[in-house]
Amino acid sequence: MRRRPLFIQLFYSYIPVIGIGLFILVILINQITKDFYYDHVKKDLHDRAKLTSKIISQNPELISSAQELAKSAGSIANMRVTIIDQDGVVVGDSNREPGQMDNHKNRPEILEALNEGVGSSQRFSKTLNQEMMYLAIPMEFEDNKWT
Repeated sequence: MRRRPLFIQLFYSYIPVIGIGLFILVILINQITKDFYYDHVKKDLHDRAKLTSKIISQNPELISSAQELAKSAGSIANMRVTIIDQDGVVVGDSNREPGQMDNHKNRPEILEALNEGVGSSQRFSKTLNQEMMYLAIPMEFEDNKWT
């Protein structure tokens, strides 16, 4: 019987090693891409939230019409905007009526924003029925802090 060439023998023995290596490489590239994407989205949300906060903070009379403000800001920024008061009550939202929404005081991004200045979380939205990234920043009006 004829013996197989050395190249063929080595080729068949290295296929599993190459396959495992490629599998690990794909997982690493996927994770790096995902992290890059989430960091980019988080920075974009932060920039938009800061801009919205600055406009509102410089024009406190706008907060009296928080619902219209949230809808307008959400439309301009092409994102969902929710304005809550210092007690966690939703006073404006770009997608829903505030009266239909739960208190937001104990949401992770709100707690983090009140403690650290900026808060973010990634979780499932019951309202939109999908995975979402949330970012919150506080706005100050005289003695009150809103997010």
